[in-house]
Amino acid sequence: QATKLGAQSYVQMLRQEGGNVLCGSGASSCDAAGRRVYDTVNEIGERLRVAAIEMERDYLEAGYGFEPVATEVDWTFDVIQSERVTLEDISDVDKLAVVMGHEIGHALAHHGAKRMSNARLAQMGTLAVGVGLGDMDPGQAQMVRQAMGMAAQGGVMAFSREHETEADKIGLELLVRACYDPREAPELWQRMGQIGGGQRPPEWLSTHPASETRAENFRRWMPAASEMYEQRCGRLG
Repeated sequence: QATKLGAQSYVQMLRQEGGNVLCGSGASSCDAAGRRVYDTVNEIGERLRVAAIEMERDYLEAGYGFEPVATEVDWTFDVIQSERVTLEDISDVDKLAVVMGHEIGHALAHHGAKRMSNARLAQMGTLAVGVGLGDMDPGQAQMVRQAMGMAAQGGVMAFSREHETEADKIGLELLVRACYDPREAPELWQRMGQIGGGQRPPEWLSTHPASETRAENFRRWMPAASEMYEQRCGRLG
């Protein structure tokens, strides 16, 4: 169900963007600059696709039990033109690979389906509590409902932060397997944390880990990632 909904949303998004799609099947035009962006994204995507298939195969052969994704889906990479993105933003392919690897990590870990299931469970729990409050004082019942809603929301947020961290780690392995420099990852998130003057809500009120937390995670994972890179791809410059 999640896969079907994702495919429908993807097609709908491309239709809504119309002429903003660069050089893909739905594009109305394609100039030289647009072709550079499109080709760069698709080259990175293809290398990450191969890496994802290889990674799933290796883990399955090692005895891990999970439902493979990489060999089952129709891989397509499209580029939507945005005023917030320039050619300079895609000039660093390692940075772009960090972002794309992270998003592919969500798909490989079935995070969309898991979030749908978790949201449904939270909704069922809230309804069950509501049924049990029938004879309670209205004021107390309202307080319980509010507390239950806050607890459910907090649980969903913590679940989302866990998924983001998992996708970061999967994405890091993907970009290493595809021979992109992993050292860009912590630097990217360090810079992300400085956007807007570094003003962010507390991590426990957010669906994503703080940028500083993500940067620190990548630094903690970096020795193993660098070792894997040099074994597979050669010495890091």
